[in-house]
Amino acid sequence: MRRTRIAFATFAPALLLALSGCGGDDDDAAPYVAPADCTTVLSPGASAQTQVQEALIGASTGDTICFSPGTFAFSEEISLSVDGVKLRGAGMTTTVFDFRAQTAGAQGMDITGDDFVMEDIHVKNTRGDGVRVTNAVGVTFRGVRVSWDAPDGTPDAALGSNGAYALYPVECTDVLIEECDVVGAADAGIYVGQSRNVLVRNNNVFKNVAGLEIENCIGAEVHGNHAYDNTTGILVFDLPNLVTIPNGRTTRVHDNEIDDNNRNNFAASGIIGLVPDGMGVMILAGNDVEVDANNVHDNGTTAVLIVSYESLIALADESRPAAPYDTWNETINVHDNTFTNNGTDPSNSPLVQIVAAATHTEDPIVLEDILYDGYVDPALVGMDDKRLCIRGNTTQTFIDFNAADVARFVADMTIDVDESRDLTPHDCTHPAHTPIVIP
Repeated sequence: MRRTRIAFATFAPALLLALSGCGGDDDDAAPYVAPADCTTVLSPGASAQTQVQEALIGASTGDTICFSPGTFAFSEEISLSVDGVKLRGAGMTTTVFDFRAQTAGAQGMDITGDDFVMEDIHVKNTRGDGVRVTNAVGVTFRGVRVSWDAPDGTPDAALGSNGAYALYPVECTDVLIEECDVVGAADAGIYVGQSRNVLVRNNNVFKNVAGLEIENCIGAEVHGNHAYDNTTGILVFDLPNLVTIPNGRTTRVHDNEIDDNNRNNFAASGIIGLVPDGMGVMILAGNDVEVDANNVHDNGTTAVLIVSYESLIALADESRPAAPYDTWNETINVHDNTFTNNGTDPSNSPLVQIVAAATHTEDPIVLEDILYDGYVDPALVGMDDKRLCIRGNTTQTFIDFNAADVARFVADMTIDVDESRDLTPHDCTHPAHTPIVIP
């Protein structure tokens, strides 16, 4: 077909006239119209700190406080202690809570009320954690973005000076986090700790140390998330010295995209600083953890690392925790995942390099899809319902690297480590978890 060439001058005036009526100029954009259920509507201004904090202090149960487009600049932490309050912006790209000038408060927002909802808001540049919710029943984050800029204003910076956690519900019940974007946290982007009945779905987490972390929780489900360009994509940890829930259990991680988590660890300190880069999923001292139907690819160290706290004691010189903390993994079920191109560029982390040197002789070293430290609670030996099960993954290369032997190898590099690549002892399955329902 011959196409007729028309001179630009012939149609340019009509085109420009048409575009002038399409809202291309921000000044001609439709004005913000607050939803009908808004109890209070706030707009940016020089007195944002006072205006917003007074609105939260004066809120009543059932209120919906709406925020129009624009940037609300804060110099201090914002707090809310009233039950049943919803904070709603005009969109995570248009309503911005900017804490760049913050000089007071441990985090950007401190929430202690039940039935808290936050949606369609961008929180950025908090000097500590982004939004912390403590001891609440009913917590919802929906369409919330948290990020940090570099000192020169470059957006989405991953810096050790950033807050440790972005979205941070702790000691809560009935937690829903969905459709959020979290960027640049110096510990975990989405962190849920010591909580019960937790659902984390359909979020994007990137440029964090840990993209998403479930820690000492009872009943958690993590699905539909994209975790990429973090140090590690998804962590399921049980850590010691946590009083509310000393030992978590029953976490399912499924149907997530977990890729390219190869960012250098920029955590300031703590256990998170020991986490090697290049890992898709890491389970530490987990109880009843199911990892299934995930697409895990292009993570340089491994797709899934499974270690007990005994490994940290043996290899990282951590002290032995006091009871009732349980250092061991039990009832771990890794099945029906797609693993592609993991382990081809192992981390320079000393822990990874020690394991690689003790168990591999090839050059270059390619680590397995699933790394397991081999520690088993002596009280659970022979109990089929407590063992590690691995079945139905696409490639599922595997190594039990025998961390106890590796620890001896560190002291005497002439010993032979008795590692195993035999999956036969782990060819089993455990009952599937039931879905988490948020009331």
